[in-house]
Amino acid sequence: MFNVTIQNHGSYQGDVPADIDIVRAGNTPGENMGDITELQNYINLLKITDDAFEEFVSYFANVEEPVIICMFGDHQPVWDEDFYNIMFEGQELTDRERNLRKYMVPYVIWANYDVQWKEYGDMSANFLPAVLVECAGLQLPSFYQYLMGLHEEYPVLTKRGCLDRDGKLTDIADIWDTDQIRRYRMFQYNQLYVEEYQREIFEEVEAVLQ
Repeated sequence: MFNVTIQNHGSYQGDVPADIDIVRAGNTPGENMGDITELQNYINLLKITDDAFEEFVSYFANVEEPVIICMFGDHQPVWDEDFYNIMFEGQELTDRERNLRKYMVPYVIWANYDVQWKEYGDMSANFLPAVLVECAGLQLPSFYQYLMGLHEEYPVLTKRGCLDRDGKLTDIADIWDTDQIRRYRMFQYNQLYVEEYQREIFEEVEAVLQ
């Protein structure tokens, strides 16, 4: 099952239990941050979400059927630049690095049975489906096999920025016409827009994998 939720999605207004107070953000005391009502609500809603996820996982921990759960987000909450200036204070970040920080989110992959998964580390969301299939111990389709190979070279591959295997930040435009990314673009287009998969496309995938 793939479920998209707007749990804890903005805007952060309304009557929210305020059990957690903001003491400071970065080096700035809470009382010096102006109106922090929405930020306060977000932090408290985050705790509510965390408690709900604990209840969700605890339920499946007692289910006999093998279950894998993956939870991830797509971006951090959107705040005004004054808040980001506080959070990034003292960090020498380029505009691109600063923007990428806004899209760094945690992910978790959990199973209710003993596993011996490798550490996947940082990755962009486009690799998660292939990783989940690998974690489940299933045979990876050709496209997913290609994705796992691409993940080794570019663990993070997004239009906002890419990280290569050495952790070097690069722009997608700089690698757009390389063989690896050209094939990825072609395979992805085929997955999204071609109703009947073209056999010759996947023959090329298998040839690359060999």
